[in-house]
Amino acid sequence: MTSKREFNRQNSFVISSQSEQSAKQDVDSEAHFWVSLIDTTAARRKLNDGDDDNPTLRKRRRSKSYTTIDTSVYLDSGDGEDLNNVVEQFDLTRASTDALFDSFDENNDGELSHREFRIALAQQDLFNDNTKESNANFERLIKYVDVNNDGALSRDEYAMCLQKLKLASLYLAEKVKQSKGKRCHMNTFSYTKDICNCEVAVADPLNFWFSSRNKKYKTSWIHMEGSDKQSIIQLASKYRFHPMFITDTIEMGHQQAKVRLDEGVFFVIFQQLQLTQDAHEKMVTYKKNLDQEISPHRPNSIIGYISDTELPPLKIETQQCPITIFLTGEPDFHTIVTIKGKWEVAINHETQDRQPTEKDKLNHQNIQGFSCEGGAVTLDVLAEAKALYGNRSLYTKVLQRLKDPHSTLRRGKGARIMYSILDAAIQTIKPILQCYQIQLAWFRGNLAKEKTGFRYIKQILFYKRHLGEMKVMLAPCKKVTATLMTQIPHMRNYFGDIDDELTTTLVSVEIYEQICEELKSEFEHYSDAFTNFILLVLTLVTGIFLPINLYTSFFGMNFLELENVTNSTTAFYFSLMVVIIFFLILSGFAARTIYIADFRSN
Repeated sequence: MTSKREFNRQNSFVISSQSEQSAKQDVDSEAHFWVSLIDTTAARRKLNDGDDDNPTLRKRRRSKSYTTIDTSVYLDSGDGEDLNNVVEQFDLTRASTDALFDSFDENNDGELSHREFRIALAQQDLFNDNTKESNANFERLIKYVDVNNDGALSRDEYAMCLQKLKLASLYLAEKVKQSKGKRCHMNTFSYTKDICNCEVAVADPLNFWFSSRNKKYKTSWIHMEGSDKQSIIQLASKYRFHPMFITDTIEMGHQQAKVRLDEGVFFVIFQQLQLTQDAHEKMVTYKKNLDQEISPHRPNSIIGYISDTELPPLKIETQQCPITIFLTGEPDFHTIVTIKGKWEVAINHETQDRQPTEKDKLNHQNIQGFSCEGGAVTLDVLAEAKALYGNRSLYTKVLQRLKDPHSTLRRGKGARIMYSILDAAIQTIKPILQCYQIQLAWFRGNLAKEKTGFRYIKQILFYKRHLGEMKVMLAPCKKVTATLMTQIPHMRNYFGDIDDELTTTLVSVEIYEQICEELKSEFEHYSDAFTNFILLVLTLVTGIFLPINLYTSFFGMNFLELENVTNSTTAFYFSLMVVIIFFLILSGFAARTIYIADFRSN
């Protein structure tokens, strides 16, 4: 059986062959049809009020005939079981939809009759069969889905209907969140080497969720800023991602870097680590005043160039953020979806407290979208992207590389964008290593000067722990690049370059970790030497006063016998004691001078 609305496993990856204006009108018409099935007047009023106090009632909001599920009740609960249940409800992979289709195909003829289709929707809580308008609304749906009017639905028509109903349901639930000020930003960039269409903070979400990529663009990049759980599930429904990937994406803040491949779609979680805005600005200022070029992978290259200041020249405050990448596989690599997670609150390495920085917080206010179309990305759109996400954002950096037509990145496909994102994430680690290089060189000089008066040993120990955490974070990233080198052969050299950079970075981290251990050992050496000196002084003092104590004890015990002691004998003992004490004091000062000289030389 054929249908005018043919369905593909990844419907949104399919390129539309219609003109742009005609395609937009069709998308708007289709989107409003599916939304109208659920968003009846009563449901719309209830959604706008949003004042249900009963959590059970808030879990499912029904229109007259169709159901919309408010996933936020489950997603915000923090219960892992609830999360898995929600993700499974929106599992639209081919294997899942085929299994559902077979379970409702009672006569196993490979088609669903209208009666079977109605039962299927009702049992999946997508259709309310107990209202007066049920028959009329179901007929309205049937006329739209079964366009050839053969009385049955194919697997593709059934899967398409599930997808559109769930997208409409999620869209309405998202409108409620937006009305309460909760929002993430969707950004799109469709391009060839000659032309592009860029939209920063998509202004028409309804068109975005129900549209397909235009034929004239070879590659499409969708980037989400702000890891909103419900929006992640919307993306999963639009592009039919594997539910396990979606669960990992929602929980990506607790995931290590990884790469998976399912039905031609690459799934990657990668970690980005960078200096906070304040620490980065201090680093940039310091480098401008330094004559020597700082090589983060050569720790000794900075020795002799660090000025002897009273306080450490820099501060090392870092923050970590995960990013998820979905990429369609060979041969096209024509669609890439990226989701940036939340920045971890930075730790102040001096006080070891969490230090949220206003400059590091993204602006997720409700805004109007900014877009451009033509050969290059306009400066206005680039400026708006920088204003929203900052100059150091991965999205801003990659968009800057994509802005010019015929650029190396524009000549490539989605795999090239993936490389550019991973490369930009690795480059943000270099300033951190440079900060460590400068700080540790200053600590070494200050330790040699202050010795036991060195006040930063606690900070050095914290640096060592942080460097160890960096190794734990970077090691899985290296496995990701190694896998991508194997799975995407034509990008082997590109991902190999990132792999080499990661290898060098891991070696540098180990070197700086060893330097921290050396500084700790050197401080302990000075502390032990000072402790030994204190013990020597105490020993000498004891040695000086011991003869005096014996002398006084002797005459004290024999006080009554003093009358019998001749003057010559008393003078002899007294002079002998003075000589002994004098030589002991002289020996103490000599030992002290020799010890201090040896202490300073070491």
